[in-house]
Amino acid sequence: MVSIALSTIEMPKEHTSMNIAESMKVVLDDWKIFDKIVAIVSDNASNIKKAISEFLKKRNQNCVAHTLNLVINDCIKNNEDFNNLIGKCRAIVAHFKRSNVAAYKLREIQQQMGLEELKLKQDIATRWNSIYFMLERLDKIKVPLSAALTSLSNSPDNLSSEEWNEIANCVSLFKPMEQLTSLLSGDKYPTLSSVIPLIRNVQASTNKKTFTTPLAAAIKHSLLDVLNKRLGILENNKTAATCSLLDPRFKKGWFRSRI
Repeated sequence: MVSIALSTIEMPKEHTSMNIAESMKVVLDDWKIFDKIVAIVSDNASNIKKAISEFLKKRNQNCVAHTLNLVINDCIKNNEDFNNLIGKCRAIVAHFKRSNVAAYKLREIQQQMGLEELKLKQDIATRWNSIYFMLERLDKIKVPLSAALTSLSNSPDNLSSEEWNEIANCVSLFKPMEQLTSLLSGDKYPTLSSVIPLIRNVQASTNKKTFTTPLAAAIKHSLLDVLNKRLGILENNKTAATCSLLDPRFKKGWFRSRI
């Protein structure tokens, strides 16, 4: 597969569905490929979806990687316990980002323990997987980080053992979602045929996980619920279903309903 940017266009007009469709039509006509377009992938914004399906009269395929971002956001945005934990994590990360003394102490302790020198990672509000990477790094350097926090003055409080357990469990929960997002974001290989099998696999593996900590158990339940609501209906998407059926790796083995 080849990925190419055909054009970039300034849109001074309001981003209505009609204006978006007109701009897209200009580019596709310039390249003489309008009639060759089978489907157009987009995010879930209503103006873009309407531009594609109603004005351009083309099949619109939602970006599954973008939808996965919405799944995680739905899961965690109203979970007060999770957001409180993330707030504590952000405070710790921010302290080590701001303070050269703290950063040096962490590096020094890692050297003394014979560990790889790793820095903390700050999350970005618009990218859910940055939360995963922040938690993963915290979990990975928990021991030297805890030692650094204990030895430093004016540093944030260390997390409790229960909070560290919750972080480890959240990393376990979110890791398959991050791997799936990364895989489906590729543009050098076809991805649509693998969407339904991969979603089913993530649902099955998540369902098998058991957690004794209340936060992870609640997020697991929410994750399965939102995954089913947002992506469980994908096998009813004719384009995605056809791609999976025609892929010899999958065929119809991953469909819940009868084909």
